[in-house]
Amino acid sequence: MPPPLGPMEPASPPPGDDTQAPRPAEGPEVWDQLWRNLHEAVERCRHSRWENTRPLHQLRVALRRVSVATRVWQAHLAPETFASLDAPLRRLRRWCGPARDLDVRRASLEHWLSDCDPRHLAVVDLLYERATLKRETLQPGLLRQLDRFSRRIPNPIPPLHTTPQLVAPPQSQSPPVAALRAQILEAFEKLPTSTATLDCDLHDLRLDIKQLRYRLELLADCDPQDRLEDGLRLLRQLQNSLGDFHDAEVAREELQALRDRWNRHRQRRHWSDRPEGLFTWRELRSGLKYLRRLYRQQRDSALAEFHAHWSEALSPEGLPRLRTTLTAEPQILAAAPPEKRASPPFAVPSAISR
Repeated sequence: MPPPLGPMEPASPPPGDDTQAPRPAEGPEVWDQLWRNLHEAVERCRHSRWENTRPLHQLRVALRRVSVATRVWQAHLAPETFASLDAPLRRLRRWCGPARDLDVRRASLEHWLSDCDPRHLAVVDLLYERATLKRETLQPGLLRQLDRFSRRIPNPIPPLHTTPQLVAPPQSQSPPVAALRAQILEAFEKLPTSTATLDCDLHDLRLDIKQLRYRLELLADCDPQDRLEDGLRLLRQLQNSLGDFHDAEVAREELQALRDRWNRHRQRRHWSDRPEGLFTWRELRSGLKYLRRLYRQQRDSALAEFHAHWSEALSPEGLPRLRTTLTAEPQILAAAPPEKRASPPFAVPSAISR
């Protein structure tokens, strides 16, 4: 779950009305709050031990939210402002990604250590120690990047303008919130809408869902009504299940690559000096095969979970309803290209292409 935005000052309710809904926030207001949240996440991560994985996870979410806002509202920033913000954001994301991947890998191996086939316990422990050492080695570089990020980002953050500051595509020639809604509709067009069109790679689909989710969360920050929450819930479930599927696939591929590398190196002179050299080749090969089987089970479970969430998302009460809610607003129809307004009906896929 992304960290919640700080409190927005509510509008004064009319006399006699104690149930007035929170007023919609302007883009500049949300922009400032997103950056405050990011700076807080950076400080938490700098002052936490690397074994505590939650601050890094929160930092990655805050980074994604600010990065999406920076790209969505690029036209509403001065050109020099976008350049000064985008490069540090991309650099820090490149460092946070591998660290978070190792945290996820360590968590899965630690879980299996507590309920592992005794014949393979030593090999699983070997891989857990390898992942721990790599993560610990990565931490000093990550801390340097956090310090560098804090020095390079302007303080205070340059403002977000309510009108475009440069020549931009037609969908950006509007106030920030309207431009965001137009981009959300374009993001919807990337999602498969029927069995016949579901021929994309699951990794690409995960990225498309993630981009749609973070844009919708940005819109929800601007409009605190609950009308987007059901759609966001579905997108989070889809992204989580596809994320688990992706993590398991990557782990299986890395284990296969590790097996091939160990097979090449085990005939070399100093092989017996390495931790893996204390095992017979049969023990190593059997342990890696065992872990690949566990990751395959995780992958298949995540894929089945995705199917269930996908069916719910493409039902009339799922993403089609969310799209209808968004397109019902006049400013969206005005901003979206005419050919994007109509779309084929959603249907539940019967199979997924990998």
